[in-house]
Amino acid sequence: MKQSPLERIIRFIGVRPRSTHEVITRLARYGVVDPAPIITQLNSLGFLDDISFAQWLVQSRIHSLRSPRAIRAELSRHHLSPSIISDSLAPFLQMTPSQILSLLRKKFGPPHRLSISEKARIIRYLTNRGFPWLNVSQVVKSYESE
Repeated sequence: MKQSPLERIIRFIGVRPRSTHEVITRLARYGVVDPAPIITQLNSLGFLDDISFAQWLVQSRIHSLRSPRAIRAELSRHHLSPSIISDSLAPFLQMTPSQILSLLRKKFGPPHRLSISEKARIIRYLTNRGFPWLNVSQVVKSYESE
């Protein structure tokens, strides 16, 4: 028995929270020409909410120690409004030095005396992930001195 696009999209949403843009894209793959009625129905049932999606994504990415800049870029790829992005990132705009230290321990092992090349590699790694220079320099010093 063939499922309706609404049934298929509810299964799609059931896996994890989805953005409206993801649902519209998926509905287009299902051959739905006008997704507006389905989107309205999903919103009214509480199955689709961009604010909840953004909060879920931020929580999961913070947990995996992603930088705020990287998370902002990922939220933008989901076509969320700038206000939703700003509101969802507000509590996490700056990762604490202890969170960045946790990332370093996970990636580079226990703290130890760093050679110049190791220090440069760690600095490059953290700045490429979008951490501010002030935090990076502070964290590298404390990582090395532990």
